[in-house]
Amino acid sequence: MSNAGWIGQVVDGRYRIVELLGEGGMGAVFAAEHLRLRKQVALKIIRAEFASNAVAEKRFAREATATSKLDHPHVASAIDYGALPDGGAYLVIQLVRGVSLGQRMQQGALPWSEVCVLGAQVADALTAAHALGIVHRDLKPDNILLEGRLDGSMHAKVLDFGIARVSGEIGGAEAL
Repeated sequence: MSNAGWIGQVVDGRYRIVELLGEGGMGAVFAAEHLRLRKQVALKIIRAEFASNAVAEKRFAREATATSKLDHPHVASAIDYGALPDGGAYLVIQLVRGVSLGQRMQQGALPWSEVCVLGAQVADALTAAHALGIVHRDLKPDNILLEGRLDGSMHAKVLDFGIARVSGEIGGAEAL
């Protein structure tokens, strides 16, 4: 199914896909509505050909497990994940409306005071992750979303813990 074909579909009887937010080589990210809670969420889908790959499957599960442990105001946390009927998989995370730090940087330099605030927010998120034994390993401007606030300030959210290393893992694979 094309990414646009997902619009209107209900995933796992709980999530109605509303709009496409972004797409990549392995899948796409959508805005969705949790039908029972009437809550907006982000739903990340990995296509079947990647979900059946053991490395990609572990990465997806690791992202869900790692971020579900993180209840922090500057981390887009996992809410749910599961398998799709076609063999793909999905991950539900907190919906963040905004632009990536990478996109914002393309518009020009940020004021130093804003850089300090955003840097402190990201550092606080990583400190919380490290306290739980989680190392992000892919921190870059495109994995930091900036959400605008009513007062005009920006609120950073760290996301994409897909290649995170979690305590108890050996060589990048979860220890049994």
